[in-house]
Amino acid sequence: MKKSLLKCLVLLLLASPSFAQNRTVSGTVTDKVEGNPIPGVSVTVLGAKISSSTDATGKYSISVAQGQSLVFSALSYTSQTILPTGSTLNVSLISRSEQLSEVLVTSFGVERSKKSLGYATATISAEDLTTAKTTNVTNALTAKVAGVRVAGAGGAFTGSSVIIRGFTTFTGSNQP
Repeated sequence: MKKSLLKCLVLLLLASPSFAQNRTVSGTVTDKVEGNPIPGVSVTVLGAKISSSTDATGKYSISVAQGQSLVFSALSYTSQTILPTGSTLNVSLISRSEQLSEVLVTSFGVERSKKSLGYATATISAEDLTTAKTTNVTNALTAKVAGVRVAGAGGAFTGSSVIIRGFTTFTGSNQP
């Protein structure tokens, strides 16, 4: 009886580390230069399908197994892979600047450069939207592009609908 009790006790002691392999790691992700928290940073466990993201204050929390690394990535920031050693991990990401190129998405969802298209396309710059001095960005699109109709009340917190070649088609379809 004592031997079987001793065997059970030894087995329980040997199996207990397998129960405590996952731990929760939390912390704050900030900008290295300015020190401001970065919202929307993707926090992923390397080699696993476990991920999380930072909230509006740059805070995150994720469950990670012993020996697994965390990957921190965000748009306009250099990604970092870090092996957490404790339950708190604060990370500072380095900003990177890159030039974005112009891409057109055609009606079939195919991305093309503007030069490769055989037809005219409408372009609206940020300056065109800001010179109207409207309180709603969607309403600033009014009368800027042919075939686009903006309908709404026009207030600061009211909704607007953008209709692209809809309601006025011969078939009655509301989609372009």
